[in-house]
Amino acid sequence: MSNIKEKLTETAKSVCNSVAAKFSRKDPNMWSKEHGTYAWGEYSFAVVRANYPDINDRSQIEIGSNGLFVGIYDGHHGPKAASYLQDKLFSKFIAIARKNRAINLEAIKETIKTMENDFIHEARKNRTELLTTGSCCLIGMLYRGDLLYGSLGNSAIVFGTEITGEFGAEILTKDHSVHTNEPYRQIYMETRAKTDPDCICLKDGKYKIKGLVEVAHTIGDAYMKYHDCKLPQGHMHQIPTPLDLPYLWDIPHVGQRPLHNSDRFIIFASNGLWEHISPEEAVKIVDESHERKGIAKKLVEAAVNVAANKAKLNIREVHRLTEARRAIHDDITVAVIFINHKSVGKRDIYLPVISIKPDENEFISKFHEIEGGIMQ
Repeated sequence: MSNIKEKLTETAKSVCNSVAAKFSRKDPNMWSKEHGTYAWGEYSFAVVRANYPDINDRSQIEIGSNGLFVGIYDGHHGPKAASYLQDKLFSKFIAIARKNRAINLEAIKETIKTMENDFIHEARKNRTELLTTGSCCLIGMLYRGDLLYGSLGNSAIVFGTEITGEFGAEILTKDHSVHTNEPYRQIYMETRAKTDPDCICLKDGKYKIKGLVEVAHTIGDAYMKYHDCKLPQGHMHQIPTPLDLPYLWDIPHVGQRPLHNSDRFIIFASNGLWEHISPEEAVKIVDESHERKGIAKKLVEAAVNVAANKAKLNIREVHRLTEARRAIHDDITVAVIFINHKSVGKRDIYLPVISIKPDENEFISKFHEIEGGIMQ
C-alpha cells in the first residue's frame, strides 16, 4: 500500500506541474479547467466572476483514486463565508469520515453542521465583519456507485440521463430560494403570518427575507439567526422590525442516489447558471456538444450570452465591465462530471489524488488520508 501511495503522490505532482487550468482570452473574468479525468470518467470545470473586485463564488473538485468530491459555495454579502467553506469543509469532511469510518449521509450532515458552528463561532469573535456574510453550500461525493449530496440554498445538481435515445434532466436538490420557489415562499410567509406578516418583500427586483437574503437555508448569516449576533444601530444590513429570529436555518437537503446505466453526466452549478439557463437547456447543451473538453465553460458562456441579450448589450461590452457586471449576471460556477459505467465502483483504478480550486495551483488532495482505509 505504501508503494501505491508513493506512486500516487509522484504522479499527482507531475500532473499538477504539467496540466494547468487557464483564463479565457475572450473573457478576462473567466477561469476554466477544460478537461480532466477521474476514476469513473471525465470532468470539466469553469467559473466566471461578476462581483467586483472579489468573486463571491468559491468552489473545488477533489479527486481520489476511487472517488470524487465537488463543492460549490455561493456567497452573499461578501465572499468570507464561501472562502471559509472552500478552505475548511473538505478537510472537515475527511476528518469526520475517518472518525466514523464511513462515507455516508451522516458524515455529510455532520460536516455541514460543524461548518455552521465553527463559522458562527468565528463571527461571534470578529463581530460585525463576519456577522452579515453567508453562503449557499452544495457538496456532492461520488463513492462506490452512488452520489451522496447535501445542499443549502439555490445551487443545484442536475443529472443528464438518456433513455431510448432521449435525453432528460433530473434535478436532485431542493430550491431554498423565496424568490424562485413560489410554493416555498408561500409556506414561509404562512408560518409567520401572525408574528411578521411582511417578512418577505421585494428588493432590487427579487423577493428577499426581510429585504436582505434570498435563500432561507445557509451557512453563516449569524445576524439573521441568533439574538446574540445583533448588528450595531445604523448598520446597512440592520434587520427591519418586527424581529422574529431565526429567519434562516442551517438545515441541509441531503440525499443518496445510485448511479443508473441511463446516467450520462452530472451538472453541479451555482444559481448564477440557473438564473439564465434551465436544467433542460443545460442538459441539451451538454448532449449536443461534440466535445467534452471545455463543456463547463460552454455552459457558463451560454448563460452570460443570455444575460447580455436580456440587458441588450453586446457580449464584448459585458466582458469589459468591472463593477457594473454584477447588474448583468451573478458569479457563475459549473462542474460537469461524465460517467463511464464500465469503471463505476471499481477499486483497482489508481489516478492522481488532486485538489482543484479556481485561481489556485493544483495540489495533492487530502483524499489520500482515507484512500487506504474507508475508500478500499
